[in-house]
Amino acid sequence: MHPGSWDNKTDFSVYSEDFQRISEAVMTCEEEMNATGDHVFLVTRNGETAIQHQGNPLKLDSAQKQSLQNICVAFIESSAFLECIRYYENRISFHDSNGRYALVYTFDDTQPEFLDLPDEPQEIVIQKAGKCWYHVAIKS
Repeated sequence: MHPGSWDNKTDFSVYSEDFQRISEAVMTCEEEMNATGDHVFLVTRNGETAIQHQGNPLKLDSAQKQSLQNICVAFIESSAFLECIRYYENRISFHDSNGRYALVYTFDDTQPEFLDLPDEPQEIVIQKAGKCWYHVAIKS
């Protein structure tokens, strides 16, 4: 693994509860929509930080709003911005604005095989962050 690959990774140990809380909010949204497949949730910062799906804001309670703010701070601390959250099959991934890193939650703790989508082949490096959580980056 090239040491520069992890320059922009978030500090999962500090923000693990926040990432878990937002992952659960995204899963709940998917269940309510009875959705399957690939869905992108954009993170907006127009005044109040929010998550939008197909132009509609997700309803977040106060704890979820604070967790989203904390996650945004985690990404800024790693020198990038949280751009989107992607729900794809058995995973939820938090992507940075430079497109080179994601923190990935896999439902069954299976190691991710791709950064964004499986049909976009890229050489990646993977580092376990916690149970079901992985840092995934494009290899430098």
